[in-house]
Amino acid sequence: MSNNKKQMSLIAAGSAMYTRKVSVSKDPDFLKVVNLIRGADVSFMNFEGSIGHPDSYPIKPYSFASYFFGEKWIAKEYSWTGFNLTSLANNHMNDWSPESIYESQKQLEEAGIVYAGAGKNLTAAREPGYLDTSNGRVALISIDSSHEQGEFVQPPMASDPKGMFKGRPGNNTIRYNVVIDAKKETIDQLKKIRKELNLENFRGREGDKEGQIFFPNGGNPGITFRESNEPGFATESYQKDVDANLDWIKNAKNMADYVIVSHHTHANGNKKTGPYAETPADFVKKFAHDAIDAGADICLFHGMHGKGIEIYKGKNNEVAIIEKK
Repeated sequence: MSNNKKQMSLIAAGSAMYTRKVSVSKDPDFLKVVNLIRGADVSFMNFEGSIGHPDSYPIKPYSFASYFFGEKWIAKEYSWTGFNLTSLANNHMNDWSPESIYESQKQLEEAGIVYAGAGKNLTAAREPGYLDTSNGRVALISIDSSHEQGEFVQPPMASDPKGMFKGRPGNNTIRYNVVIDAKKETIDQLKKIRKELNLENFRGREGDKEGQIFFPNGGNPGITFRESNEPGFATESYQKDVDANLDWIKNAKNMADYVIVSHHTHANGNKKTGPYAETPADFVKKFAHDAIDAGADICLFHGMHGKGIEIYKGKNNEVAIIEKK
């Protein structure tokens, strides 16, 4: 990335989950990679999982999935590898109670690694982390959208204090819904089925928005069907979550030379590919464009699936490194 006369180098890795110390390695090929990471002005990775604390306990409300527990030496090992910037916004940051989030932040600070994406409340989770280098200042805003429709419940999202109540620790999250677009005749058939099964009044979802119907699915979230001439699978983000993050991006642009946006998401697929294809979900791509328009210089997406590379208005919004225009 370039800024007038100076250039800033960036290396970006995906999700990191160290389970043993790597600083003991003498493997020449591995050390070549380490030297590349150390040589960049900014070396980014996603801190996938929190560092354990004696007072923490498991809280993740998943029906099935792993709990990741990191040792205290992990932050120093990441620093030894050369990483100096990391995202905390992911589905494993809330495996354990808030004590582990705070312990992770403490250990990262002691290791000299700047972070963003989780905190004691929503404002703390949304605010950028700032990394100063000899070639400029970088702001990082980190976001999680790793809810998987019908499979996991939404990982805990932080909330802000209100009145006498404290804020809830957790992630900076952009929530999203899955919508199935269907032709009018299909919607009419679904309405008949729903009425026949007496599913019209379900947990407060009595009414439907114009052109949409909600079809319950037992204890799971259910599915919203929307009338459309272009049938297919679609995802839509909660606009208030998007707007709040865009405001932070705009603010960070005034405070730093470069703005990096990190987005951890398992969502994939669209109308053309279906729900499980190795392509970014609709809302992921739209947010990337919105973030660039708001002032981000690069967006880095990670989480289980390949996300591809796109150049948008002369800037990168997926995983490669390019010069800012």
